[in-house]
Amino acid sequence: MIESNLKNYNLENSFLTVIQGGTNDNLNSELVQELRESLRQEIIKDMHNKSLEQENRLDNIIKSLEEKLRVSKKSLVSLNRIGAEAKINFKDIKSIMLTNSPILNIENNETDTIQTVIIQFNQNQSTEDLTKLKKWLKTRLQTDTLNLIIKNND
Repeated sequence: MIESNLKNYNLENSFLTVIQGGTNDNLNSELVQELRESLRQEIIKDMHNKSLEQENRLDNIIKSLEEKLRVSKKSLVSLNRIGAEAKINFKDIKSIMLTNSPILNIENNETDTIQTVIIQFNQNQSTEDLTKLKKWLKTRLQTDTLNLIIKNND
């Protein structure tokens, strides 16, 4: 009865032998041992491959996190350096924030990254000073595009 269902699984040229609780008289014990050993090796091979895949995934995650940490440390050094220089050049700076912000062009669905700087001053700055600040930041950050946001002291 089960053999008649083999064609449903595209196995019509196959035969089915069921071994329960021991050996079948049609199969010798060597063949049973071979089948068991082959199955055991396939299981071990499969487990090994899955282990390697998992190891590769974890390696990639670790590399990604290490890169993020490296970039974060570099950004912190940049922030400290830029902040110290900014305080010398622009006396009224209260706080500064640097970030790389993803930006999406809605028309063509392309993404890019833009350097964003948020600065808070103790008092309002002239347009001339803000233009000078933006030019200085572009030079120090080595970027052509910069999103500068000025927060007034609230």
